[in-house]
Amino acid sequence: MKPSIHLHTPLAWGQAAHFPLQHPLARREVLIGALWLLVPGIGWLLNMGHRIMMVHQMQHGQPAWPAWRDYPMLLRHGFLTFLGMVEYHLPATLLGYAAYHTQIDWLYLPAAGLWVLATLAVPGYMSHYCRELDPREIFDPWRALRRVREGGRAYWRAWGIALRALLLSFLGLLGLGIGFLWTSVWFWQVAGFSFATVFTQRFALDREPGAVGLLSPEDWQALPPEMTGKLVVVAEAEGWNVAKGTWERWNLVTRRSGGSSNRGVGS
Repeated sequence: MKPSIHLHTPLAWGQAAHFPLQHPLARREVLIGALWLLVPGIGWLLNMGHRIMMVHQMQHGQPAWPAWRDYPMLLRHGFLTFLGMVEYHLPATLLGYAAYHTQIDWLYLPAAGLWVLATLAVPGYMSHYCRELDPREIFDPWRALRRVREGGRAYWRAWGIALRALLLSFLGLLGLGIGFLWTSVWFWQVAGFSFATVFTQRFALDREPGAVGLLSPEDWQALPPEMTGKLVVVAEAEGWNVAKGTWERWNLVTRRSGGSSNRGVGS
């Protein structure tokens, strides 16, 4: 099942909010995630692993759904990424603990700052972990922060979408509280999709080495300018020459070693 909203869809509120609901199977998987939240702890980790596998599948050109399968694998991915969150937030937690026990109130301010910084850094490893499922992508907060900085305004747009979805998710409390399980899963999938879109586009995480010349004209024109620039960098790093053409930025790709080729970006 090919989603109509995918990782190359220009990031906007409407598309992100509709992503988890765009197909009957997608809506079914949101419901499964909501039911798993009835299992404390384990359900949350499984939902995390489910989001990772959705992004992983899309980055490798596969349908996002179904992703509720191989539950031990989902639990492992959820647990590893949760450990990353613990690591990133540990300095803030320790400083807050010290402030509480020493009653040095001014320590709460840097503790809060470190907590916010850690929260901002978490998306900087998630999408890259989704790509190869390599735990080494997780436990490097400085690299994650560097990627966040390189995410630019699109990264902050993703935060705006995520916070808006978070606020709307509380409407689920009106359904006797049970509805909040469903809206919580919807919120996390909206947030995950938004950040995955930013980092997948920014770092070309869904392109195999040398495959940057396989974009269709429609896909190319749909990319944001910062993404087309990144593809040029990736192309050159992989040994490609990129010449200016008639499309938005580039349209002809040739091998450095082989000279000119008739192979266009849409070939």
